[in-house]
Amino acid sequence: GQFIKYGCGKGECGTCEALCQGKWIRPCTAVVPADVESAGTPYVVQVKEVKSKSTSSGKFFSVKSFFKGFWNNLLGMVGFARDRKKAKKNWDERQEYEDMIAQRVAERKASPERAAALAAAKKKKEMAKL
Repeated sequence: GQFIKYGCGKGECGTCEALCQGKWIRPCTAVVPADVESAGTPYVVQVKEVKSKSTSSGKFFSVKSFFKGFWNNLLGMVGFARDRKKAKKNWDERQEYEDMIAQRVAERKASPERAAALAAAKKKKEMAKL
């Protein structure tokens, strides 16, 4: 079969156009009619020829990709070394913020328990008076 090139998936680009029953449709959005077999005529789909086929070296990597990967990692290491002081400052700020959140959560969890303990003590005092 013919390879149907994937396009936009929305019917906008037209790379997947196919001739179907005399009309050009876009298979990424067109629905096949339900009564195909009942019509008695074969349902014919003809796909446009792909003018430019994708080329692949067939290898996992090429010499060019090897050097580009090396360059990309080198840039990452330079950026890391250059910006590590800012990153340390941001890390410290983040840790302080997370500690503050943990403290607030602990306070909120403790307040219902404390309120329940105060209510129980108040109830005990009232029972002792009777």
